[in-house]
Amino acid sequence: LLDIDFGDENVGIAVGDYGRIIRTADGGKTWTTIAVPPDTKLPPDIAEVVEPGDILFYSVHFADPQHVWVVGEFGVILASSDGGQTFVPQVSPVESTLFGVYFLDTQRGWATGMEATLLQTTD
Repeated sequence: LLDIDFGDENVGIAVGDYGRIIRTADGGKTWTTIAVPPDTKLPPDIAEVVEPGDILFYSVHFADPQHVWVVGEFGVILASSDGGQTFVPQVSPVESTLFGVYFLDTQRGWATGMEATLLQTTD
């Protein structure tokens, strides 16, 4: 596991290698594995040898208890609007690894990564 964040005192997400996304709803007493969406798009040359469930996730951030984002290898960005129970792949303009993500609120966020990548969203 490489990063962890909590939306409130009970709900948290931790992320890491091999597509690891785990979630707690009881302040960390118990954790459940959350599946990487199978429709997560990877670069064509990578998709031939890497499954979405093998992606390394580096960062997770809650904007509020319901809205959370995860970023990782190959420019993958996942978003959740149900407190991290499920995730939806987002369109990423890059294929380089993303190491950090931060959202000021549910609309304004940034992701950082390799090759001097700095992404911004307002929607």
